[in-house]
Amino acid sequence: MAFDWNDYARLAEELRTRKDEASLRTAISRFYYSVYHQARDYLLDKGVPLSTTNSSHKIVWKEYQRMCGSCRAVGINGDRMHKNRRVADYERSITDINHLVDATFDIGRNLLAYLEQCQKRERV
Repeated sequence: MAFDWNDYARLAEELRTRKDEASLRTAISRFYYSVYHQARDYLLDKGVPLSTTNSSHKIVWKEYQRMCGSCRAVGINGDRMHKNRRVADYERSITDINHLVDATFDIGRNLLAYLEQCQKRERV
């Protein structure tokens, strides 16, 4: 049975309610990975050759940016989320962690809406 990447999103929402920095950083990271894997899996299902073992984040987002409309918006927002995730995972100090969490979740929700539109367009 395949892992449900939405489980990461649910965990991220739970972690987001906590006030400690470690939980907030982890919420950003888990939400990013939930969204990233859903976007990556869609490309894999379409037959786009991607590595499933090596880091393919930039490749995934660039692949979407080559497309039109909603699919392109997936790539643009994916890049934004990726940058926020890297800040959360690697920066020693974050000036306004609450703003970064809010921005990341807003971007991610928009990305998922665009991904759904992209998928619907393919089915038509």
